[in-house]
Amino acid sequence: MKIAALKKKGNNVTVVFDDGTYRVLDYRVVVDYGIWKGQEIDDEKLELLSSESSLLKAKDSAFRFLGMRLHSKAELKLKLLKKKFPLDVIENVLLYLQKENYLNDEEFVIQFSAERVKRKKIGPAKLSAELMKKGINRELIKTLLSSHDQENYFANALTLAEKKLVQIKRKETDPRRIAQKLFTYLASKGYQSDVIRNVVENLKLGNED
Repeated sequence: MKIAALKKKGNNVTVVFDDGTYRVLDYRVVVDYGIWKGQEIDDEKLELLSSESSLLKAKDSAFRFLGMRLHSKAELKLKLLKKKFPLDVIENVLLYLQKENYLNDEEFVIQFSAERVKRKKIGPAKLSAELMKKGINRELIKTLLSSHDQENYFANALTLAEKKLVQIKRKETDPRRIAQKLFTYLASKGYQSDVIRNVVENLKLGNED
């Protein structure tokens, strides 16, 4: 096929062929491969140009996502699939990003966990569930979460309980029912039963005047 026209719009170039067909390529590919009007292009080269264009655009999208925040590999893959990039192109982009350390599930877990624990004060069970939704391997979650400061979890749970206690006491006066509601609330936040018991005991609900 012979190129009949090249029409640039933004970062894309529409390559129109003499048989009436056309292909939209990334401008960088057109420049790098020296594409020009009147050039003969066979099917094999055209597919190469299309693949290179798709790869560049997938990388651009991936970097835009990563520029906003860190992503897990599975999370980024899903977003690129929603952008309709071919699976083989996506896999190549993910491999490149991992090789260059732009994509690192371990680093993602560390940053995501720190942010969720500090800002939302969630417990390990809820944090683990959220990470699994992000596609993080169960063993990686277990390994990294085991290094978290348990005293920090207790302090966060106590802070949540103290705030919740104010709300509960507006409707409840029975210490046992108050304790039950606190237990349910902290469990919903992902805290384990031993931590919750320590928090409830610390609040001394049964020893009020």
